[in-house]
Formats: sequence, C-alpha cells, structure tokens
Amino acid sequence: QMAGQTDDSKTATLTSRPSDKWEIFDATESSLGAAEHDRAWGIMLAKQAESNRDGEAAARALKLLEPVVSQFPRDIDILDSLGIANVMQDRPREAVEHWLGVLTVEPNRREALLSLMDLAQQRGDIRQAALYGTRLLKVWPWDDLVHYRMAEFSQRLGRRGEARKHIQRALELNPTRGEYYSWAVDNLSGQAEPGEFERWRRGLSTFLRETRSP
Repeated sequence: QMAGQTDDSKTATLTSRPSDKWEIFDATESSLGAAEHDRAWGIMLAKQAESNRDGEAAARALKLLEPVVSQFPRDIDILDSLGIANVMQDRPREAVEHWLGVLTVEPNRREALLSLMDLAQQRGDIRQAALYGTRLLKVWPWDDLVHYRMAEFSQRLGRRGEARKHIQRALELNPTRGEYYSWAVDNLSGQAEPGEFERWRRGLSTFLRETRSP
C-alpha cells in the first residue's frame, strides 16, 4: 500500500471508474441520437424544399445537416440532400462538392449524375453536362430522355453526327414522345438519311393529331 493512501481512498477510486465510463457512453449515445434526429429531419426538409421549391425549407435543411455530415461522411442521403439544399440556396459549388461525394461512395448513382448534369447545363457548361450524360448512358443505356438531352448537348457542341445517333436511339426507345420528333425535324433536317426526315415528320404529325383529339 502506498504511503498516504487509505483503503477507503482506493475503493473510492476503483468504484468511480465504471461510473465515468458509463457517463461517457451516455453522452456519446445522446450525441448520436441528436445527430440521427437532425439527419432525419434535414433529409425530409430537403425533399420538401425540392418538391415545393421552398427556399426556407432548404435553409433549415442546411442548418440541420451541415453540422452532422462529419459524423456520417459516407451517408448518400445526407450528401444528396445537401446538394439539393445548396442548389436552392444558390450555392452551386457546394452542391457539386456534395454530389461528387455521393459518387465517391456509389460511382454510378443515377440521381447524383442527373443532378450534376442538370447543374452543369444550368451553368452553361455544356461540355461538362455531356460528360455526365455519357457516364449515365454507360449505366442506363435505355434512358431515352438522357439520349434526347445528349442529342441537344451534342448539337450545341457541334457534334451533329452524335446528335443524330442520340435522337435516333431516343426515338427507338420511346417512339411516342412528340418533342423528340419535333427536335429532330427542327435541328437535323440536313443530317437525315433518305426517308429518315420523312419518318420524323410523320411521327410529329401523328403526335400532334393525337394531342388535338378530344
């Protein structure tokens, strides 16, 4: 026994340790519980902000999610929600950062690639939008809408041959979309093969006739 240390003091020291451990555990559990609460509410608010174009909900989502993302750095739902909320708060750089974070966890995540493509187009970066569109089609080659948008991007980038291939594929996948025929007729008349332009015109006429029917 060390000098100056009584049996009572040793007992007090030993019995205090489990209490300290459980206090730390309780504090950690409480912190995680609060973070989970903020995560759930923040994701819900981001969805509300997106569906209702609600800037106030987006700001509240950021306030809840930004402090907890460090505790869930690979949580796709948090990262995606932060991307949505940042776009709605006119913070495109932060939105891109979070959606790229999604892709580090899940490289082929369709929603993130679509969001990045949309944002690049909105910012006028058509070349970057086309790169995201190309990535999307490697995973989702049957997505007629992405083929249609790639036709638009290719046309704007001066790649008329690629534009024609994409609009052809879009029409093969979904021949009922009148806007595809309309775009082809308006933009690719000089690129069409014999008979192709007439097929586009007939498709557009059929679409217009059906939409006018009672």
